[in-house]
Amino acid sequence: MPLAEIIACRWMLGVNRVYGERGKLVERYDVVTPGREGGGGEYPTQDGFGWTNGVMRKLMALYPSATAYTSADQCPAPAA
Repeated sequence: MPLAEIIACRWMLGVNRVYGERGKLVERYDVVTPGREGGGGEYPTQDGFGWTNGVMRKLMALYPSATAYTSADQCPAPAA
């Protein structure tokens, strides 16, 4: 399984969870713990940040089945 697909799936899961809870997209997401807000950086996290919207849209086109996932267990696992 390509690493990019694993990361994409986990990131999409986090975006979908935050959107479901808040009704908006934010700038930073935690791919290690999907659904947990990301942090760090030089300024506070922004709402509706443009690149987040575009990346999510592209990943939905590349990995359409992942848009319906509700758990990180559904995402592909790294090769052993």
